[in-house]
Amino acid sequence: MALGSIAGLCLLSACNQGPKETAQPQQLEQPAEPASEQAPEPGSEPVPMPGSEAMTNQMQEQGAAGTQQRLQKLQNRAQEVGTKLQEIAKKAEENNPEIVKMQEDLENTYKKKMEEQGFSQQKLDELKQMQQQLQDPEALGEEERQKLTQEFQQEVTGLQEAQQEAENDPAIQEAQAELERVGTEAMMEIDPNTAALQEELDEIQTEFNEIRQQMQQQLMQQQMRQMQRQGQPQPQPQPQN
Repeated sequence: MALGSIAGLCLLSACNQGPKETAQPQQLEQPAEPASEQAPEPGSEPVPMPGSEAMTNQMQEQGAAGTQQRLQKLQNRAQEVGTKLQEIAKKAEENNPEIVKMQEDLENTYKKKMEEQGFSQQKLDELKQMQQQLQDPEALGEEERQKLTQEFQQEVTGLQEAQQEAENDPAIQEAQAELERVGTEAMMEIDPNTAALQEELDEIQTEFNEIRQQMQQQLMQQQMRQMQRQGQPQPQPQPQN
């Protein structure tokens, strides 16, 4: 069972840069809705003919509205299921103090591994300060902002590499697996429906990602049609992850 499923959902709330940030109640990111042209005034345009571009646009607008409704339902259900799983995990921790101790040990091991690679808590705090400066439009001049942006991007790249190395450390992976096993058993004792709830949450995430991919493809297609009408070069489709 992969980290982040069932026990990992709530029991591995690690430090700021902890071992593989685990899935909290899934905050599903809403994809951008394909842009639609401004609707004409009633009666100002003829009824779209079947097969025409106007009919195609109308059908896409209707489909986008239905898709957004489905996304909202998925979002609401994900929050309900995630909240339930958090409640189960909290009870499991209360009934099993060894789980909390295992989690603390895992976090300390991870922090030590990060420190060995130059990313102490002090270093992480410095990165947060850099980020705050970049987010403040009045904090820096243009030249200072460009320099700090480049420095920040380099630091973030180094941080990501350090995180990946820490996550792949055999000792950390072993501790994660053991914590997940113990946590899963404890949660199942609290509520036998734990596995079913996590499976439902995984299915919601899968469906959400599929819808998001479809909407992104629709947006790309609409942009290409608009550029064809304007005689502009067409963007190349991005490969799907």
